[in-house]
Amino acid sequence: MMAAATPTIILLLGPTGSGKSRFVEVATGHTQSKTVGHTLEPWTTDIRANPCAHPLTKHPVVLVDTPGLDDTKFDADIFTKITTWLRKR
Repeated sequence: MMAAATPTIILLLGPTGSGKSRFVEVATGHTQSKTVGHTLEPWTTDIRANPCAHPLTKHPVVLVDTPGLDDTKFDADIFTKITTWLRKR
């Protein structure tokens, strides 16, 4: 029996409203209007792991949606959340 392939983790980082959550929806084919904001107000408030497969190779991939990076006061908190999430993997 073959061992399961280790997924490639891809962190999506960028400012609020840059389309990180929308990219995840399109890339995974899971359109959930509740996960995407349509303004420049923050919508994603926590880290969301979205497992999927590479469309050509079928290798497992995890697209990690993160809150927007706009405010240096809160950016440190976001990076702490990301670091904690990654350490658990």
